[in-house]
Amino acid sequence: MMIRKLFIAVCLIAGLSSSVRAQSYQSTLLKRIAQLVNPVIRIDSTDSFGYCQAGRFRGHDLVALCDAENNVLHLGLKLFNRQYDFGVNPSVLDFLERYYFELAVEKEVNRNTKMADDKVFFRKGKPVDLLNITDTTAFSITTSERFYEVKWMDNSGLPLVELVFPVQYDLIYGMNQSEIQNLMKSFIRQAPTVPLDGKKVGGLTEITSGIYSISKNHYYIESLNDAVYYRKKKNEYIPLFENQHKDYSAANLMMGIIPDVDYRMVVTQSKYGLKSIQYTITLQQWLNYCRYQNLHLYFSVEEEREDGLAAVVIAHSEELGYNHLLSIIIPDKFVENKDETVLKVKMTSFIPTHNIKDLYQQYSVKKRKTIK
Repeated sequence: MMIRKLFIAVCLIAGLSSSVRAQSYQSTLLKRIAQLVNPVIRIDSTDSFGYCQAGRFRGHDLVALCDAENNVLHLGLKLFNRQYDFGVNPSVLDFLERYYFELAVEKEVNRNTKMADDKVFFRKGKPVDLLNITDTTAFSITTSERFYEVKWMDNSGLPLVELVFPVQYDLIYGMNQSEIQNLMKSFIRQAPTVPLDGKKVGGLTEITSGIYSISKNHYYIESLNDAVYYRKKKNEYIPLFENQHKDYSAANLMMGIIPDVDYRMVVTQSKYGLKSIQYTITLQQWLNYCRYQNLHLYFSVEEEREDGLAAVVIAHSEELGYNHLLSIIIPDKFVENKDETVLKVKMTSFIPTHNIKDLYQQYSVKKRKTIK
């Protein structure tokens, strides 16, 4: 459910087998490694997930992911059968296939320098041992706060290769910060629709008469949390969305539990190099993107103002090690004027999680103020 899937499209119409030439590459890295073996990747077939066979290299299948315009979004030596759900972020699987390919095409002296720079190392085995790995080899992937560890095993369960690499989004995506930020608008707009979780509400705590809350986590400070709010009507709990409790209603709105609302969001996105870009999306597009990327949302009201609420949202990716920070102005009449409400957003995207100082230099949580 990650970035690499946002652009998935069938490379060829079902049933066709004619070759198609790739026109461009999503990143400079993909273009560079492709040109080391062949200046043009030929797309010969595709599976139902959008992955395409792209020839062979040293006896191994090359795999690519392409969009409808035949742009290459992923390229690597095939290590995984994407017909199966491994319970792993697909961007991590893409990284392993691409990095395997990078190591295969690099000269040994460059390979060693690259791995040292990337903080990637073999706990068991060496790069050449990856040539013994196929998409049928048993493997496991574990993660800590800072690193992934991948083990491929033989038929008896003994490890063949053990590889460790950091939870670092730019390394995993194979793009620098500027390249990734330039794609943010497309990531959001092209995210597929992801429905609300239909699970039965549980674990509620009554916080005032007739109003109940669920909160599991906060992000470093208690006021920046994932709490959502419900009103009990008869024996049913309904997501709270009413003028009398605008702060609770705003939290529910931005946490994505209010159905049938789709406000416009005018986004000013900061970019690398003190630049910015402005575009319009809908709240539903943003929420679809967050669900699709498995981002955990945290919300806080910073100020209560006459014209509305000044709020903060953090969208956190534990799997890839980044945060999106959104400062949002929610108009005062957002509950009753759904068709006219526009959310004004200032966004800083892809802030590395491990560098908390970056996050709090841009936003320090203040004691909530009421401005009249």
